Amino acid sequence: MKTRLILLLLALCSYSHAQEFTDLYGDYLGQVPPGETPMVFAPGVVSTRENNEHWAPTFSPDGNEVFWFANRRPGPSNSEWLELSWTMRREDGRWTKPQASPFDGMFAYSSDGRRGYFASEDDMWVVEKQGAHWGIPQCLNITVRFPELKPLYMPSVTNAGTLYFIGTIPGTQSDVGIYRAEWIEDQYAQPELLPSCINRPGSMNWAPFIAPDESYLLFSSGRPGSLDRYGDLYISLHLADGSWADPVSLGAPINTNRQEVFPGLSPDGKYFFFARDIAGRENDIYWVEAEPYLPDPNGPVLNQSQGIRYATLQAAVRLAQPGDEIVIEPGIYQENLTINGKDIILRSSDPNDPYYIGGTIIQGHPNEPIVSLVNTTTACTLAGLTLRTGFIGLSGTATNATLRNCRIMENTEHGMLLSQESRPYLHHCLITANGQAGITMLPTTGGRSIRYCQPLIVDCIIVQNGQTALEGGEPIVINSIIQD
Repeated sequence: MKTRLILLLLALCSYSHAQEFTDLYGDYLGQVPPGETPMVFAPGVVSTRENNEHWAPTFSPDGNEVFWFANRRPGPSNSEWLELSWTMRREDGRWTKPQASPFDGMFAYSSDGRRGYFASEDDMWVVEKQGAHWGIPQCLNITVRFPELKPLYMPSVTNAGTLYFIGTIPGTQSDVGIYRAEWIEDQYAQPELLPSCINRPGSMNWAPFIAPDESYLLFSSGRPGSLDRYGDLYISLHLADGSWADPVSLGAPINTNRQEVFPGLSPDGKYFFFARDIAGRENDIYWVEAEPYLPDPNGPVLNQSQGIRYATLQAAVRLAQPGDEIVIEPGIYQENLTINGKDIILRSSDPNDPYYIGGTIIQGHPNEPIVSLVNTTTACTLAGLTLRTGFIGLSGTATNATLRNCRIMENTEHGMLLSQESRPYLHHCLITANGQAGITMLPTTGGRSIRYCQPLIVDCIIVQNGQTALEGGEPIVINSIIQD
């Protein structure tokens, strides 16, 4: 203990001399908020070159306090790494210098910010606020009652007080898994190991973060399909019937060929934090806008099959299971959408009502197709949507998707661009006022043969496009109005 105290003092001295933190104001240490691309969080303050490993920060619900974990070398001549938790507070608008936290490892707040949870000495502890200061930690004695789980680490807590953490899986040598424990009658009930879809055998499944409303779980796993064998970030949805959906990778640009771990969420739900392994040292902390990646209980996009809402189409599609039906409230959605090999239904509130068709608009960003369909069957359906004022309304690559009661209009280039023998089914669609062709169909060449796209066009109107209605391909047109 004496040696650790000396190292701690050396580390604090090193931190104090290495950085000056006297002009940090505003939310989240005054950092410029990120967009959809992850950015290093608070470089030189939280993510520092002196630290070997970082765990994502935890902000208090009022945003005035933050904890994070970092290994630190106490001095340039010392080869030993000191495991430390750090904390900062906002006082009179200004953030204090980083100070060593009295609590070990990852720290999790209760929903009201009055209690904190952390792991120490192989068990979970809780500490309560007493005025502006923290009181004396109390051990929850989980491993006293359930010693087979020892040791316990990495707590995350829901609004209801349900605790998630990692512990030893009984019957294994040293494998760890993610557990859930409910607070019942003034103590935690026996922890339950989450199902094998999450705790996949043979994979490292750890670093859980549970949504405050328990609607989803984020964790790191090195399961097959991960870009890095030590771990990518995954999400599993907690469905209405109490089951857990198969985990879905958060994908690029969050996951890379480096390890991603220690996910977390800002208290306002706007930002998603995680740590990424960096060549030459261990981890830096990143943050990114949460909307494109995570559910949102107040979002306008409802996965009707899951009973879960999202703020963006991109997040809803990314986390959808095959066969899911996604319902979009009226509005303008300024985003680009890719559906790759996933047969889902994406529709407006009423695909047969012109009010909802014209009022549910996906616009996208410049220089990219508004919607890209790749390797989808006729079971993939877009219904009652308007794709307008983008670059290309819809790009189809080897797709046989169904488009029903859709409007594709006023895009700067093609209304639709089809390739690789796409054979979509278009029924009662309007394709008009696009800069080039209504539908352009690119041939596929290989060997001595040329293979063509062959859309089935039934009861559609394709008129007044910039160059031509149909370009190339072998379309089948039934009972439709086609004008160049």
